[in-house]
Amino acid sequence: MDGGGGYCVFGVIDLATRAKAESAVPFGLLNGAKLLRDVKRDQVITYDAVELRQDTLLKHLKKNARSDYSRLTQNRRRSFS
Repeated sequence: MDGGGGYCVFGVIDLATRAKAESAVPFGLLNGAKLLRDVKRDQVITYDAVELRQDTLLKHLKKNARSDYSRLTQNRRRSFS
């Protein structure tokens, strides 16, 4: 895939809850991704349809943000119990 500014990919802004429910891959993670199956025009690209590069800064930051958010919400739940 050619990523942002190329000819194969375009993105739209959506609610995070909807993107998560659809398992939509964030646009910024698609640069250099390998398609594992055909994706129709205008179809949402999901995590099971691509092999993402693991060596990008954005991938690293997203992984850390997810684990930080999990820790914060767990601590918050404990403090309200």
